[in-house]
Amino acid sequence: MKNKFLSLLIAGVLCASLLMGCGGGDTNDKAPAEAPAQEETQAEEAEEAEAPAKAVGEKADLKEESSELTFEDLQDNYKTLTEIYDTVNDLYMNDKIAQSDSVEKNMSDAKDLIEEMGELSEDDFNGQEDYKTLNDAMITTAEALQMIIDQMETVDDAEPAVSNTDVRNMYQKLVNTYNELIDTYADDAVAQNDDLEELLQSSRQAIDIYGDIDLSDLSAEKKLETYNNLSQLVDALEEVIRVLK
Repeated sequence: MKNKFLSLLIAGVLCASLLMGCGGGDTNDKAPAEAPAQEETQAEEAEEAEAPAKAVGEKADLKEESSELTFEDLQDNYKTLTEIYDTVNDLYMNDKIAQSDSVEKNMSDAKDLIEEMGELSEDDFNGQEDYKTLNDAMITTAEALQMIIDQMETVDDAEPAVSNTDVRNMYQKLVNTYNELIDTYADDAVAQNDDLEELLQSSRQAIDIYGDIDLSDLSAEKKLETYNNLSQLVDALEEVIRVLK
């Protein structure tokens, strides 16, 4: 069982150390412990997205080993840790925060680690050394959650978001423009051209690939990337049509 506690500690340290190297989630699930409502804090977060660390900083008061730890101490610290997770998660789900694949992965890793800690019972511990090891892991994980906030960007700082409708409209524009160019290119007066053939092939592939994508599964970052890819193809096709006409 000692290896179990050490693996949790190492996982917490790795989570924090990896975040140290990140520049600055869709996980809408809460951590397993039930946290008290934080309506006032969430309202402040919505209004003060430029200073998101405040709410977490106020909660990050996990008990350290000033004296002998008890299982009850660990339970209290675990509850605080889940509250910190829920606060960070609620902040990330705020519409003023830009969605990010890296933040979502780090939130998911932290949630998995917290759930693993929550599966331990008092019978799993063999004294102070085990209590201390798990407590250190919880403190390190709380620090990692605070680092996740540093990765977050407000929407004003990020690239403008696009909606599902924007992507669908751009996709339909690609289809229409592609078909228009195909009709124009079919004219016997238009000479065959390798570059044009390649553009048509790329456009056809994009139509096939993006036509099967479920936009609800895409993060805001991937949605914007998809929109930009479609837009670039449309621009290229329209330019060719303009030249041919």
